[in-house]
Amino acid sequence: SRLLAGLRQLQDRAVRTRQTISVETSGAGLKISDGTPITLSKSTMAEITTPLIYYPDGTTSGGTILLHNGDKETDISITWLTGTARIEGKR
Repeated sequence: SRLLAGLRQLQDRAVRTRQTISVETSGAGLKISDGTPITLSKSTMAEITTPLIYYPDGTTSGGTILLHNGDKETDISITWLTGTARIEGKR
């Protein structure tokens, strides 16, 4: 998925630039700490309970991004140690 690839790129950018990068909800979507929006499909809404933070050492705060698209929901889980993002469940 494009979102998973985008999250991997953010992790790489945090390591490469040695800067902390956070991802948080913005309206129905997501945005990066510098204000850049993360593009989702028009009908998809995102929800994060706490900001997802990528650290310069490659780790993250970990967490879950819940995507809503009509009556479908998808959980994307991000592990804190490796920063790996994967689809955990679809409902």
